[in-house]
Amino acid sequence: MGRESRQAPMKLEPCRGAQWGRMGDFHPAHNTCKRAPPLDFVFTLQAGINLLVAMALDKAKEIVASSPVVVFSKTHCPYSARAKQLLTELGASYEVVELDVESDGPELQAALAEWTGQRTVPNVFIKEKRIGGCDATMAMHNAGNLVPLLTEAGVIASATAAPSL
Repeated sequence: MGRESRQAPMKLEPCRGAQWGRMGDFHPAHNTCKRAPPLDFVFTLQAGINLLVAMALDKAKEIVASSPVVVFSKTHCPYSARAKQLLTELGASYEVVELDVESDGPELQAALAEWTGQRTVPNVFIKEKRIGGCDATMAMHNAGNLVPLLTEAGVIASATAAPSL
């Protein structure tokens, strides 16, 4: 029988994040782990993202406070188009914030999700009160509650302009 050549097993040690490894991963002790950024970098990055979302939240609240009717929307979204079409047919004036056009659109959408619990568009506000998305706006209209609210907000002339949709 021949002799088998055996190499000493490679020493594994837990990665402590100092060489871009994830905490607790086991890698050969070669000190060149490049799988993930150091934890202090991750925490700094997360803090930066939180700051951007906080700034976007301030911006979203300012927009909502400055206009009687605001629709946070995306240009390609059919639900957004439907909600905007309804408001237009009712003769309402409203401000549209297209999140896919705004330079800080993703941050605004994350801020709206944090603020309202709704991540999807459209996100409709009347007199600083969140109405909801397309379905909620349509339901409010079908129940006869949308036109009076828009009239009270001063964005349509009379409550008689109520096309059935």
